[in-house]
Amino acid sequence: MARPRAYKLTARSYGQFAGTTIYYTGFVKTPAFLPANGRGFGGLKHTLEHLKKKFKNFTLTITPEDNSVLKDGSLFKVRLSARVIKKYGTRRWDGTRQLNLKLGQQMLAEVYPEHFPSASYHAYQRGMFAEILTSVDQRLISTEDREALTKFVTGASTSQTLDIPTAYQAKQDVQLIYLRRLVEEFDAEVTTGHDESWWQKYFEKNILFFQESYIRRLEKLNIIVAGTQYPDFCVVTSDGYLDILEIKKPGTTLLSEDKSRHNFYWSTEIAKAISQVENYIDNITKQSDAIRSKLRDDLGIDLRIIKPRGLVVAGSTSEFTGKPAKADDFRLLNEGLKNVQIVPYNELSQRLKNTIVSIDKLARSSAKSGKTRRKKARPDADAGSG
Repeated sequence: MARPRAYKLTARSYGQFAGTTIYYTGFVKTPAFLPANGRGFGGLKHTLEHLKKKFKNFTLTITPEDNSVLKDGSLFKVRLSARVIKKYGTRRWDGTRQLNLKLGQQMLAEVYPEHFPSASYHAYQRGMFAEILTSVDQRLISTEDREALTKFVTGASTSQTLDIPTAYQAKQDVQLIYLRRLVEEFDAEVTTGHDESWWQKYFEKNILFFQESYIRRLEKLNIIVAGTQYPDFCVVTSDGYLDILEIKKPGTTLLSEDKSRHNFYWSTEIAKAISQVENYIDNITKQSDAIRSKLRDDLGIDLRIIKPRGLVVAGSTSEFTGKPAKADDFRLLNEGLKNVQIVPYNELSQRLKNTIVSIDKLARSSAKSGKTRRKKARPDADAGSG
């Protein structure tokens, strides 16, 4: 067996341990965490303090894998593995001395449980949550952990005073993460050629995220009225009105061309969709009392059913590329509709992106204001500590 090689700690920051020699063995060359300047690795000083307190007379040898304590007379020969050092190195020894001592004790308790009692270490370190969460399968997170994470992110933890600005900013951060993922997935799905039924199910699930003014989605209005048809789903607006959605495919042609007159008109499929939505609006308006009563009794919702607005989600303005006259006619035709609006898929995507920009700006403004408040608060806090 090769003799251990010596490594001298020369950094002044080691205090009483400056000049101490530790050893390493089993490595082809000096481990990278033992630099030539004699500074050792993060947490070494605190590890030595714990070993000194426990064993008084000891040697420390770094090995690739072995963790052991061997008593030789009055001398304790401690072997600590590079695997453990690297593991704890990722936790960043950048806390206070007290926190680092606690972390050092926890490391030693993990590898030498018969010599060191466990020390709970929950102090936050920058990057800690990112390190944990990026390596965890979401399906493995327990109910209590998921609940605790939700409370923490929303600022609703009962263990601390609720800071409204901080809680609001946390909510915005979570909202941004979801919306950015949603718009990325939405843009990708538009190109895949899904049929109408797929898109109807998609919007039933996600429509509230695309339009901030929508607060609730309603399933098919199951009110039996002879000869009356109802849309697949409706949405409730923030001011208590009803909107009707008709979903077509992203590839639906919006306008057809009248070459003899050099203008454009609604394509057959869009014209049918407009007519269908107008029929829905007319039927719902005529049966408004029955619908309001059923929604109030079944769902506890009190709506104003006064000329519901209809939205037809269909097509893309990409068909106007290089055709400004076609784009102009689309705008004129859309504005000419009384109770219905045609919303292309790429416009929905842009609305979502605009929402993301607005939330991001608001979050940055809130964060800046929070920093200003904390800076102003520090002098008062310091003055009161004396």
